[in-house]
Parts: sequence; structure tokens; C-alpha cells
Amino acid sequence: MGQNFTEKFSQITEDEVFLRPKDSVHSVVQIIAHLTAWKKDALLKIRDGKGLLIDTNNENWPENGTLKVLGWHRVKTEFQEVQKELVSTLSRLDDQFLAKKYYDQDYKKECSFVYLLEGLIHHDLYHLGQIGLVISMIK
Repeated sequence: MGQNFTEKFSQITEDEVFLRPKDSVHSVVQIIAHLTAWKKDALLKIRDGKGLLIDTNNENWPENGTLKVLGWHRVKTEFQEVQKELVSTLSRLDDQFLAKKYYDQDYKKECSFVYLLEGLIHHDLYHLGQIGLVISMIK
């Protein structure tokens, strides 16, 4: 089927996660921070009915320099912890929750939670593939 995030992480060193193979390509650490930001925003939407993150926020694509200060271990751990929190939060909800609505700040309209969760899955898969490409470009 392919590799998961943990398997991808094992293919790259702590120094390599910060490399950008081209100026137009994000580093692995930037991609992971981007995914973490949107998962945190999804948790806000689940808890409060609306999120805060929009495409133009700095948290959407943090700069490598900012992430280097935090360090790979912290960025990776935060990604793993927000994923666990999302799974834990969803496990306490019933299926009727999926039909409920939240306000999407990017689309400026109400959307269902099933839309949000399917979007998160697609988002993760897209960027998992992107990470594979970045790794192949820097190796």
C-alpha cells in the first residue's frame, strides 16, 4: 500500500528535513508543520464550530528558520500529538456528528464535519506523497 509518515521519517536525517531541494519546494519540516497547523484548526472547528487558520496565516507555511529554532524533534512530536488528540476527540463522538456544520473561514460558508474529515485525509495523503518526492529529490 505504501509508507506512512513514520516510515517516511525514518528515511531522512534530522539535517535533511530542513533541506529545500528547490526554492519552489517546501522542506519536509515545513510540510509537517503545515499539516499540524491544519489539524489543530480542525480541532478548533470540532470544539468551537469555527477555526482561525486561513491560507495567508504564517502558521500555514512556517519558514524553515523558525522551524530550525524549534527543532525537528519538537515539530515531529507536535505533529504526532495533534494526530492522537484528533483521534481521541473523534472517538468520543457519534456518527451524527458528521452531519453537523461548522463555519469554514476559508470558504466563508458552513460545511459538514464529514467534509472536514475527508478533507484532512486527502490533505495528509497529498502531503505524504509530497514528502516522498522531497526525499527522493534530496537523496
